[in-house]
Amino acid sequence: MTGTDPERPTTDERPTNRQPPVLHRLTVNITQTTMDSLNRAADVTGETRTDTLQKAIQFYAYISTLLASGSALYIQDPGARQAYRLQIT
Repeated sequence: MTGTDPERPTTDERPTNRQPPVLHRLTVNITQTTMDSLNRAADVTGETRTDTLQKAIQFYAYISTLLASGSALYIQDPGARQAYRLQIT
């Protein structure tokens, strides 16, 4: 540990005020199409299905809040000139 202050704790030794998150177990019924989409998203990101679901739910809540307040959501393919407005139904 060259160049470090021996009196200063390392990251692993520093006290933290973070509490571990409270976890809730949830059982859901999804179609095969949705399961395939979940697996594909997890494969693309390299994350677990649990992490993928958590991020998807948080993203959906965020986007839904924006859309409910009058915002619009657009997507543009790389190289395309026109952006398309997305609507979540």
